[in-house]
Amino acid sequence: MKNILSYYYHFAQISLHYRDGVYFFEKDQVLYIFKEVKRNPDEIKEIYQLLLKYPSHYHKIMLNRDGQIITLVEQRPYVLLKVQVRNTAVIPATIFLEKDRLMLEHKNFTSLYRVHWSNLWSMKVDYLEYQIEHIQKKYPLLASSFHYYVGLAENAISYAEDTKLYEKKELKDQVVYSHIRLYPYVTVLDYYDPFTIILDHPSRDVAGYLKNLFFTGNYREEDIFMLLKKLSFSKYGYRMLISRMLYPSYYFDLYEEITLGLKEENEVKKIIQKAEEYRDYMRMIYALINQIIEIPPVDWI
Repeated sequence: MKNILSYYYHFAQISLHYRDGVYFFEKDQVLYIFKEVKRNPDEIKEIYQLLLKYPSHYHKIMLNRDGQIITLVEQRPYVLLKVQVRNTAVIPATIFLEKDRLMLEHKNFTSLYRVHWSNLWSMKVDYLEYQIEHIQKKYPLLASSFHYYVGLAENAISYAEDTKLYEKKELKDQVVYSHIRLYPYVTVLDYYDPFTIILDHPSRDVAGYLKNLFFTGNYREEDIFMLLKKLSFSKYGYRMLISRMLYPSYYFDLYEEITLGLKEENEVKKIIQKAEEYRDYMRMIYALINQIIEIPPVDWI
């Protein structure tokens, strides 16, 4: 790998380190990351163009000697990143208060644009409902819990559709740099990986963060209230936050990992056993939002 970095990026005499599938090295007190990237080519190109047009704290994408973003290593696509924010602490809640709304022509970045949640959710549910009929004997735990979480997804879809129908977007509902997923204990360094970027409503990342707080058990009601209040979302935004909290992405992600053979089916017990507790958590968040602005109730909670 040192030869690749020397030939394509002119980095010679470096001390290269490897951890969790990622290469790191330092040059002139700057940290660089060389990693495989799994986004499709259109998204990779748009991410590069987006960061050129709307600079941010995300790590800088370095072009290789041929002026290309991607360098093939044994037919696998790698990218070199120059780290902009060198912080390995877990992301703080305040990170969501620093997001700049992007007054952009997102039609130029169509592969990154992700605001049509209810349509995407509906297609996902339809696909999984078809699939579960064919695998229920192999995965009895998934089969027994599946329809409960489909019910949550349908409730989320309904609430999102009602929000779009009855609430007007405000200027603060402009899309922001968001992430495909925010996994538990994600660090600031990982948060600013540009190849996690999508463009979405600011409630997306907040919902991911709040879900992670629940499943890690690392939260206090007063801290959540302060975050919700400081976010200063519109009524549309708070309702969309509830929609995203309702949608059980945590279950569907694990479902897919299990059916792909990446995790054991027993892992889903950890989620199933917390189902009622999560309903209590949702009730709390709904009540906290209603101390800020009144929004319609959710029958499920």
